Amino acid sequence: MVVRKEVLLKTTMFLLITGLLLSLAGPLVAHVSAQAAQKDPRIGPYVDKITMPVQRDYSVRLLAFEANEFDILGVLPRDLERVRTNRPDAHIIFTASITALGSLHFNVELWPVKYPEVRKAIAMLTNRDEIISKSPLQGIAIKNSFIVPPTYGKWVNPDTDFEKLYPYNPDRARQLLASIFQPCSDNPRFFCDPREGMKPVEIEILSLPEATSPTYWWEAMYWKSQLESVGIRVKVTPV
Repeated sequence: MVVRKEVLLKTTMFLLITGLLLSLAGPLVAHVSAQAAQKDPRIGPYVDKITMPVQRDYSVRLLAFEANEFDILGVLPRDLERVRTNRPDAHIIFTASITALGSLHFNVELWPVKYPEVRKAIAMLTNRDEIISKSPLQGIAIKNSFIVPPTYGKWVNPDTDFEKLYPYNPDRARQLLASIFQPCSDNPRFFCDPREGMKPVEIEILSLPEATSPTYWWEAMYWKSQLESVGIRVKVTPV
C-alpha cells in the first residue's frame, strides 16, 4: 500500500477546500486547480452541486488544463514542471492525504489465489520503495505498510507492519509457490497445479487503462513482471 502526496494548484480567485480522503483505493493522481479563462454558461452556478466536464484520457485532460479549458485536474508528479511552465498563474501547494494506492484485491474463493501461499508470495514480491521511485509517482509519495482502520474490522490488526511481516524476498516467494505447485512439463520456467490436473497457474489482473490511470497500469505491469519471474503467468486486462 502506498499513500501519496497530493499537489494542489489554485489562483487567488479560486478557493479550493481540501480534506483527508480515507479509503482503501483512491485516485491515482494529485489534484490541481486553476481558474479557466472562460466559463460554460451551462455549468452553474448551483447552490447544491458542482458540475464539471469529464475527459477520460489523462493527456487530453492535461492539455485542456494548460489551455485554460479546465479549472481542476489530476496531475502526475512527472508533469509538475510542465504545469509550472505552462500555467505560471497557478499556485502550488503540497499536502499529504490518507489515500491508499497500490493494493491488489482478491476473491480468495477463486483459484489460484485461494491458496494462502500464492497470496503470501505476492506480498513478498511487493517492493514499495521501487513502486514509489520508478512509477509515475516519481518519489512523491509516503510509504505506508499498515492497513488503515477500520478497513477490515477485527479481522486484521491495524498495528501490523506488513512490510516486516512479508518483506520483499523473491527467493522466498518462489519457495512458497514450489511447496504447492510443480514445474510445467512443457515449460519448467512456470508452475502448474497438480491438484487441477497440472493446469498452468495464471492470474488475471484487472486494471484501469494506461491512458486514464498511468500509475495503476504501471503497478499492474510491475506485478506481472515480478510474478512471472517466480513462475506465475499473469494476464493484465484493461477495464
